[in-house]
Amino acid sequence: QQFCAVSGDVYTVPAISAQDNCGIASFSFNITGSTLRSGSGNDASGVFNEGVSNVQFTITDLNGNTNQCSFTVTILPVLPTPGLISGPTDACPLVGSTNPTTYSIPPVAGAQTYTWTVPVGTTIVSGQGTNSIQVLFDNSFALTNSRFRVVAESATACTSQPSVLEVLKVIPGIPVAINGPTNVCPFIGQPVNAVYSVAP
Repeated sequence: QQFCAVSGDVYTVPAISAQDNCGIASFSFNITGSTLRSGSGNDASGVFNEGVSNVQFTITDLNGNTNQCSFTVTILPVLPTPGLISGPTDACPLVGSTNPTTYSIPPVAGAQTYTWTVPVGTTIVSGQGTNSIQVLFDNSFALTNSRFRVVAESATACTSQPSVLEVLKVIPGIPVAINGPTNVCPFIGQPVNAVYSVAP
């Protein structure tokens, strides 16, 4: 049995079964290696530490005869969460551009590949599987819920938690009011300009 490490270190392994013409009296198990614990019953599910643990069952029949079987449980390490994603967070200047935009993360130790997920309205043109991608934005890019995600994956297919970057269309605010004269009559035919302005 092989698992990628999870929070809490609790794993479910198959229960064993046995038949005996005298009848089964009891099951017990002893775990050695990376995990040290023992118990009764035919199911050794529970806490396993990272590394290789050997699970040995002892089956006793009603006449006191015993037999044993064993298997290993391997808990593989999970890669650390990738660092912050670097790249523009305002999509407005990028929408419709034919020049790809780069998003990247620092390399993750032990990673064999990287999987990027990009929002609707963006297309990865190169770099999927690496720590740096080239992306194009089109007009369907949404105003909200536009997140770039990347996970690192090891050679044993254990993936990290995702690193996430939110990219938005940063739209300027609407001016509150236009300041300037509302009566243009004094300016008609005069060499004086009427000045109108808005607050920044």
